[in-house]
Amino acid sequence: MGITEIFLNYYQYFLRGTQTTVIVSLITVLLGTVLGCLIALLRLSRFRLCSGFAKLYITVIRGTPLLVQLYIVYYQLHFIPWPEGSILGVELARVMPCILALSMNSTAYVAEVIRSGIQAVDGGQMEAARGDHLIFVEGGADPLEDLQLVEFFLQVHNLQNFTLIFHGTASFPPETPPGR
Repeated sequence: MGITEIFLNYYQYFLRGTQTTVIVSLITVLLGTVLGCLIALLRLSRFRLCSGFAKLYITVIRGTPLLVQLYIVYYQLHFIPWPEGSILGVELARVMPCILALSMNSTAYVAEVIRSGIQAVDGGQMEAARGDHLIFVEGGADPLEDLQLVEFFLQVHNLQNFTLIFHGTASFPPETPPGR
């Protein structure tokens, strides 16, 4: 059996796998970004408990290989009733462990990018922003300059983050073709 016969016989599985990978990657990047912002704010919190939790989360998740995280979520959390149904032809019960593990991993890295972006704002810029009354986040946080916000949010949404998530979905256990 040649490569063209294999492709012609199984192309629908390749297309379905590509569709699943793209959908899982988009959901993961979205969840990772939102949760990463929350963890970054917890990490910058003045409350030691919140900051300590965020620091522990980031350290543990970033220090564990992605494949190990995928295996732990997929094989050890089998008691969780995953939602039934499908999104664009992708079965939720099958991909939710993958989305959870990849989102947890992405969250830790995004949180560090956002935290470092916020802490990279120079003291002089912060003083100038306070004097000009630029942006003030309610709740006692320091004001941030518009350009600094745009700069580090562009880092979060860069192509490399999406590419890493896209490659991470390849580690997920594959679907078995019928009859095998």
